[in-house]
Amino acid sequence: MKLTAVCRLLSAVFFCTAVCSLSGCGGPEKPKDFPKLYSCNIGITQNGAPVEGVQVVLYDPEVNSRWAVGGITDRSGNAAVRTHGQFVGAPAGKYKIFLTKTIYEGQGWDNPESDTRKWVEDIKTYSLIDAQYTDREKSPLELTIENKSVKKVFEIGEPVKTLIYTQTKDSR
Repeated sequence: MKLTAVCRLLSAVFFCTAVCSLSGCGGPEKPKDFPKLYSCNIGITQNGAPVEGVQVVLYDPEVNSRWAVGGITDRSGNAAVRTHGQFVGAPAGKYKIFLTKTIYEGQGWDNPESDTRKWVEDIKTYSLIDAQYTDREKSPLELTIENKSVKKVFEIGEPVKTLIYTQTKDSR
């Protein structure tokens, strides 16, 4: 009796796998005009140490592309670049790169959903990336992808913590 149940289960798994393979549910379908992608890994370091959680954005200033290209660094400071958020790699091109990484400090309201809430402290937003790398027009970081895989590490200097916004009780 147990063998029959296992056979049924295996048959069901095989059937579902076959249906998915034939119907194309192996991932998102690329649009017809989608460019060829090349593997691209970008590393970010500050004073030689890898930086986790950096949003890395590539854009081609010469081409008004509709494809967003970028990634987020992992613990080892590496970002596996994706195009349109879901397809591994980047199209060939000459890219400018800009970076963002922010943190928030402060509590704000003690209980935001309560009618009796009290303001505890201001919430401050800090950038952890030097301002020269956060401006897409002024960033000195560049990368060329020419029909092959690319792996490059960018050193962005000393760690920083720059206040960029303070949310107060009265700000909206």
